Formats: sequence, structure tokens, C-alpha cells
Amino acid sequence: MTYGTGVAADIEPTETTQGGYSTGVVVDKDFVIRIPETFDLAAAGPVMCAAVTVYSPLRNWNVRKGAKIGVVGMGGLGHFAVKIANALGAEVVVFTTSADKEEDARAFGAVDVVVNYDEAKMEEHRKSLDFILNTVPYQHDMNPLVAQLKRDATMCLVGIGDVSEPNQLSPFTTIQGRNSFAGSLIGSIRETQEVIDFCDLHGIAPEYQLIHFEDLNRTWEDVIAKRARYRYVIDIQNA
Repeated sequence: MTYGTGVAADIEPTETTQGGYSTGVVVDKDFVIRIPETFDLAAAGPVMCAAVTVYSPLRNWNVRKGAKIGVVGMGGLGHFAVKIANALGAEVVVFTTSADKEEDARAFGAVDVVVNYDEAKMEEHRKSLDFILNTVPYQHDMNPLVAQLKRDATMCLVGIGDVSEPNQLSPFTTIQGRNSFAGSLIGSIRETQEVIDFCDLHGIAPEYQLIHFEDLNRTWEDVIAKRARYRYVIDIQNA
């Protein structure tokens, strides 16, 4: 068991642990999230991680019915963003480098999918988006994406990867349309409770695979190779 100090109770307290694989914890009530009884517990973990990461900026930039937004990247974060934005009433366009994800994107609620900056598609959506949520965790050309925004609209980056290769934007990319580039990390405790309740209300859950500890190396290789569909959850109950 791990107590609120983060020190494992069944070992000599020589170091601090995060308690990620504990079977029980003692937590300040202000930091406890209520999970509805009918909600799949294996799905709740990704909701409190990936879902709140995309929910927070979607709410902050007032994505709602009638808005047209872009979601860049359709992985663990992006597939949640499509589902949540669709439930908020927005029209969602997905930008991806994986052509085999187009069918999934549409099933999750996207109205269109742009693969590898397809010129015809990019021109079709040019200057039409109210907001872009960029979930891509590696270096990529963001200039064509900003060109899809309406005047005064924002692109928000939530993907974090190799920080040694930062993304760059041409000055004229944002200047011409008076566009903004922003970032967002995760979300507050209040937003985490909100997104759990929102997902429960709208029947939203992650696409996930339940894995065991012995599968971790293979699973990591699948993540690197972009074969993940779309989250992995470790089964510690049957470890």
C-alpha cells in the first residue's frame, strides 16, 4: 500500500514513489475523482489522462455546436479529441499521416479526414477552422495547419515528444491571419471530474487494449511503430 506521502508502506522508506501500481492509496479528498458505478474502470484511466488533456483546451477555447475544428494526429490523444469535440457539437476535420485511420476517424465522428496534407483537401478547408487541437508529439510542419484557421483563430499544441527537435513557425504564418499559437498541458481536478461525467453521459470511452506486464516491451515497440489503437491499459489485478 502507498500512503499520501508517496512512501511505500511495505518497504524501507528510502525513496519516494508515485504509487502507480499500488492496490490502495490514502489520498486527500480534494484530489479524489468520483467514477460512476457503470463506467468501465479500465477505460477510466485513459479518461483521467488523455481525455482531460484534450477536454481542457476544447473547453477553454469554447468549442461548441456550430464550431468547425481540426484535430491533428489520431492517436491516444487525438481519437479522444474527435469523440469529445463531436459530442460538444463541433464539426471535426482530422489531419493524419496514417491513411488506415480514416475509417476510424469517421466512426469517431469526424466529417472529413486529410491525409498527409493532401493539397485538394487542404485547399478545401483553407481558412475555415475556428480552432485546431494539435496532438502530434514529434516535429512536423505546422505552417500548412495554421493556414486552415480563420482570422483570429488559435492552434493549440498538446503533443509532447522529443524536445530536442522543436517545431518552428514562419512569422508570416501567424501574422497574415492574426492567428495565435498556444499550448496546454493536462487539466485541473475539476476538469477531470467534468470529463469523467461528460464521457459517462455521452457514452464516450477510449479504444484500448488490456495488456499484462510481460507484454510491455512488445507494446512499446507497437507504440513506436504507430501500431497502437489507441490506448493500452495494464491489468494489474491479474498480474
